[in-house]
Amino acid sequence: MTGAKAREIIGDLPLPCVELASLKADMLTCAERVGGAADHEGLRTELRDLRWTLQSLPADEAASRCSALTNELRTQPKPQACWNLGNG
Repeated sequence: MTGAKAREIIGDLPLPCVELASLKADMLTCAERVGGAADHEGLRTELRDLRWTLQSLPADEAASRCSALTNELRTQPKPQACWNLGNG
C-alpha cells in the first residue's frame, strides 16, 4: 500500500490522523524491505476501522488520539534500510 492510498482511506480526518496513516504505510514498506511480513490488506482494514472509530469524535479528540498513536510508533527503532522513509 502506498502512502497516498493510506491517506485516501483516512479521508478528511484531522492532519495528525493523515500523518499516522502515512507512517503506517512507511512501516509496511519498511517491513517489505527488510524481508518481513507485509500485510497490505490488514493495514487497509486497520485504517478503515480507525477512520470509522474516529470520524464520530470531535476533531480535536481524534487529532489527539492520532498524535498519541503516531508518537508511540515513532519510538520504535527504524532499520537502516528504511531511513529514507518518512521523517520519523
